[in-house]
Amino acid sequence: MEIVERVISQETDKFMDEFLDFQEIIHNNYSSEGELLSREDRRHKLRIPVREGRITRQLYCVQDGRILGRGLLDYSTIDLNNTEYAELEIDVLPDHENTGIVSEIIKELLLIANRLGKSKIEIWVKSNNTDRLELIKKLPLNLSRTEINNRLYRNDINFDYINSKYNEFSEKLVGYDLVIMNKFDYDTNILNDDLDFAEVLLDFINDVQNLGPMEESERADREMSMDTLKVRAQHSLKINNNRLNVLLYDGTMIVGRSHVKYPITDTIIQVNTGFTAVRKAYQGKGIATYLKIVVLKELLKLGFEYLDTENSKVNAAMLKINTNLGFRKNYLNYEYSGNLEDMMKYYNLNQSEPNHVGL
Repeated sequence: MEIVERVISQETDKFMDEFLDFQEIIHNNYSSEGELLSREDRRHKLRIPVREGRITRQLYCVQDGRILGRGLLDYSTIDLNNTEYAELEIDVLPDHENTGIVSEIIKELLLIANRLGKSKIEIWVKSNNTDRLELIKKLPLNLSRTEINNRLYRNDINFDYINSKYNEFSEKLVGYDLVIMNKFDYDTNILNDDLDFAEVLLDFINDVQNLGPMEESERADREMSMDTLKVRAQHSLKINNNRLNVLLYDGTMIVGRSHVKYPITDTIIQVNTGFTAVRKAYQGKGIATYLKIVVLKELLKLGFEYLDTENSKVNAAMLKINTNLGFRKNYLNYEYSGNLEDMMKYYNLNQSEPNHVGL
């Protein structure tokens, strides 16, 4: 058994086939995210890296040509606020969960994070992976966030409720301007220095990003810079997906925003919601519900099978909105975080030691 670093998008067909088998087993045992894409669609997707603006280091635990586990270390190259953080993700075949592979992968990822100069570690674990949860709870990490994944199937939409609320809030919000933008227009407008869009949007983002209930240990976002906003837009334009942005203006000021992203394919199976937020002074008017309904009505024109959204468990207001729209709890996602130094000490790793798979 060995742990090797690979870049899956550049791998041979043989290794790709082995990974696709591994991916199916992990999905069938731990995921509640609906049906996988076809094998060929997944192969095509893996051949085209889409995480522009982020770097993902990939480790694979291999024995006799079979993938037993995979570890990812992911960090941003464009988010100037969070350069000290590295996110770890580990998948291991169910029959190898308690064989020590998880710990070995974690140690290798920690050594890479140390060499990269990171100081903070985040690990996400799904609620249905009980063996992994038991291990993570033993580590010098704190539960920093609990997210509830909620899902709305197209066939479960209550159209009477959606239409009545849409009409109700459309009347209440007379005088506000609704703007619907695709990804190209949205990102291009950010980069157009002749427009004021980037400044107006940045003012909105920095006003709302720390609003809403937060868990005590949850890491608050810092103020976003114009440079970060523009670099994100540049990278977004390179990614092979689409994003629907719905903005509500009061005069020249953005007071609410909701968006979703989905693949550019003939058939859309899954749509992921992004950030829905409303300025504090405008909350309580139904704007968040209205924006999410507008997004939903636009998506219905495209066709989709289900819509996924995630909420912090302490954000009761948004959970209520999503429940009223027909979303149902799918699974819980736990984020554990802590200091890299403490993790290195726990595993008796020398901070000057090179990782086995190299930088």
